[in-house]
Amino acid sequence: MNNKRKEIIVLICIVVVIPTVIYFTSPINKIVCAHTFSNDNAASLLSIMEEYKEELNLIRNNLDSNFTLSHLHANNVIDQGYIPRIANQIYSTESPKGGDLTNSFNNLEGDLSNMYTNNNSLAINAIRTQTGAINSIVDNCKKLFVDSHVNDNNTINALTINNLLDSSLRYYESGTNRDSNGNVISIKNPIYYQNAVGFANRSVQLLNQMDTNQFQQNGAAADMSLFKNLQNYFVIFENYIDHTQNYNKIMVLLHIQIKANLQKLFNLK
Repeated sequence: MNNKRKEIIVLICIVVVIPTVIYFTSPINKIVCAHTFSNDNAASLLSIMEEYKEELNLIRNNLDSNFTLSHLHANNVIDQGYIPRIANQIYSTESPKGGDLTNSFNNLEGDLSNMYTNNNSLAINAIRTQTGAINSIVDNCKKLFVDSHVNDNNTINALTINNLLDSSLRYYESGTNRDSNGNVISIKNPIYYQNAVGFANRSVQLLNQMDTNQFQQNGAAADMSLFKNLQNYFVIFENYIDHTQNYNKIMVLLHIQIKANLQKLFNLK
């Protein structure tokens, strides 16, 4: 049996056998998760924050090379409602109209729109400084509203990473044009595609930041080996996204290798 047939069989198993693969009508809201983990509020909040921070990084990183993309990333932050989604969980009465996070981003978006309209590049350094300041506000939100022990909790971190991986694949699906076999023909939406790459990269970083002491104690050699395998799978996932590999191949990697091992190592439900 050749590799392509194996891939097709595994893909069919994911789509047909596992009932938790749910698709929503809107392509950007499709859920392609084969495992249903516990709906932990802290992990949900942290993953939204990580997505928001990564998109702020993309706003900053595109400023010199492609200012239009910076502006479009700012629009996408609004479209995805990152700020209200964060504020709704930490201080719901403030989120619709005010608060430091909301006001700071509104000022940033206004400056980006003004520069885009008037083709003015003089304020790029100021905008870069603004994105850094907003990143600091998000970090302060973590300290104020998320218990400190949560940030050191590998299970919560694993759930956060799981959410980021789902978002990466979702953006990859919506950001690329593919043939019937899942091969990428072209980039359909560069904003979505950059998010897919950015979220994949951030997932690798978060995994590598985990405290591995628990895998090195009490004879947990098997767990440490599993963790190292996960690190390898994450790098492969990131490389596949970065090099626009076959969508079906990436989905198989995510569900069969990464998610199954995350679930096993961290006892996720």
